[in-house]
Amino acid sequence: MDVARASSRPLEGTGRRSCFVLGCGRSGTSLLAGAIAHAGYFCGDDLIAAREANPRGFFEDRLVNRLNEQILDPVILGRPGPPYRTGSDPMTYASQRWLAQLPVGIDVELADDLRPELEALCAREPFCFKDPRFSYTLPAWRQCLRSEPAYLCVFRQPGRTAASILVEATQPYLRDLELERSAALAVWTLMYRHILETHRSRGAWVFVHYDQILEGNGLERVEEALGTAVDRSFADPALNRSVDAEDVPAEALATYATLCRLAGYEQHGAR
Repeated sequence: MDVARASSRPLEGTGRRSCFVLGCGRSGTSLLAGAIAHAGYFCGDDLIAAREANPRGFFEDRLVNRLNEQILDPVILGRPGPPYRTGSDPMTYASQRWLAQLPVGIDVELADDLRPELEALCAREPFCFKDPRFSYTLPAWRQCLRSEPAYLCVFRQPGRTAASILVEATQPYLRDLELERSAALAVWTLMYRHILETHRSRGAWVFVHYDQILEGNGLERVEEALGTAVDRSFADPALNRSVDAEDVPAEALATYATLCRLAGYEQHGAR
């Protein structure tokens, strides 16, 4: 396990450590969050319903999503380029910021009026909160923790993720983005660069490839970090519907290679 050791122990009395599940959308984060949720973790009171894209559930809470969108308000509103748009209608931006492209080095701060809601959520230990936006907003949430959680980073080959994002982009809430493959790959790269270059210097981190979750050989490290067993029966290999994807930019491939090394995953072609 690649770990910068946390100063806190798992939640006292339960032996279970809370966690954040991080990674670009459509990378397998729902798969891991589902296995943890089925082990009795709190994921939220208003989870997004399952649908064809994730027939077993997303394990994302609407309140967590909304707070992350609000945390990103100051750094996204007025920035040029998709999916940043001008205009006064706040609905223009609703639910789309999991596809934001934020350069590494941008400060993401927590507004005082949002702090009580974050603190109340972080008090629901042991929790498992999952949202691609955490790749950017994690510093704000860290200000509200009662104990140090585990940080679980899920990833898969960037071309596969980009292809899955483009399928998701046909949903009504994203159709006006006119998202291109190059933008999806840029989102993938930036999110993992934030994780690698900004966030992972603090806390206990586990990096796990999507295939390692499906095959079960990455879950032992997750269980070690959480201090409890997860539901290993939750992963369904039949739901792995992505295909190999080529023509991935060098920066994305280099980032992917780093993630694979941290996860102890041996790359197989374009997987």
